[in-house]
Amino acid sequence: MEQFIYGIGIGILICYVVMQIVVWLTMRQIKKHLDVADLMERIEQEVESSVVQVRIEEIQGTFFVYDVDNDQFLAQGTDAESLSQAVQSRAGGRTVLITQGDKDVIARFRGTIAKTDSA
Repeated sequence: MEQFIYGIGIGILICYVVMQIVVWLTMRQIKKHLDVADLMERIEQEVESSVVQVRIEEIQGTFFVYDVDNDQFLAQGTDAESLSQAVQSRAGGRTVLITQGDKDVIARFRGTIAKTDSA
């Protein structure tokens, strides 16, 4: 009778070890095919390459836009429509995102967007 109980115990232990190995191998295969960290890094690189971060300044009613990465002048305009056309022609189809600039200048620029939309 003791051998029977020992046999059941050893059988359960062997089943547990085999199941752990199968789970470990399965998770390894899933991780290999779906490496989340690598995926996130590729997404970040794609987003960074498709967006131009700009700084906006205003001098005597004219808005000036500069690339944040290299401080290169991109365009100038008196309102959102003229500035948007000028920036898009130099941005190479990338999305332009204003990330720097005086808050009052950005607010005045946004005001020209509202005027353009209502006209």
